[in-house]
Amino acid sequence: MIENITALPTFLEPLASSMNNVIGLVQVLVGGVFGLYLIIFVWRIFDARRTKKLLLNIQKQMDSVRAAVKRIENQDRKEFKEKLNELIIKIDNKKTLKRKK
Repeated sequence: MIENITALPTFLEPLASSMNNVIGLVQVLVGGVFGLYLIIFVWRIFDARRTKKLLLNIQKQMDSVRAAVKRIENQDRKEFKEKLNELIIKIDNKKTLKRKK
């Protein structure tokens, strides 16, 4: 039983040393508060670029929708004008027929 207690630290020693190496690497990379600030700053730059691309994509889609709606409106106006002209011509024809009688 005593041998098992002394064997436990030797079993965890490689794990502890590898964890110490990983923690040391993270400390070097982050470098405390300044490193954390730097990481957040870089993240915000990438996030801003991604947001800008998304907004530009939305703007392009909105422009294409506006163009499509404008085409439809112009087509509807033309059809409305044509129907109005036909109606006016019919009314004029009826008036002229009544006058001739």
